[in-house]
Amino acid sequence: MSQEDLYLFIVGQTDNNTPLRPHNWAERFAGNLASFGRDRRLRYSDALAPVMVDGIKCLRVAKALADSQPGLVDDILRFADLHGLTVRNRSEPELALAS
Repeated sequence: MSQEDLYLFIVGQTDNNTPLRPHNWAERFAGNLASFGRDRRLRYSDALAPVMVDGIKCLRVAKALADSQPGLVDDILRFADLHGLTVRNRSEPELALAS
């Protein structure tokens, strides 16, 4: 199964091509499923993580979350709609975790 079959990508750029503010919006959402590792560093879930695509901060959302966390996915999609963000079913070839 390809990556595009597993995830949605919420693109953190508004309709007028400006980055969404606050700058840590994706980390705030991803924090809902994050946990701390033994090294006491925050670890984002594979199901919900901030990523960079072509230099634009995005939120990668596992489609399977719609079954296990439907309220969270609804909140994310409502947020995207409210702020005019693009929801993509497909990512660019190279992804890197947001810092």
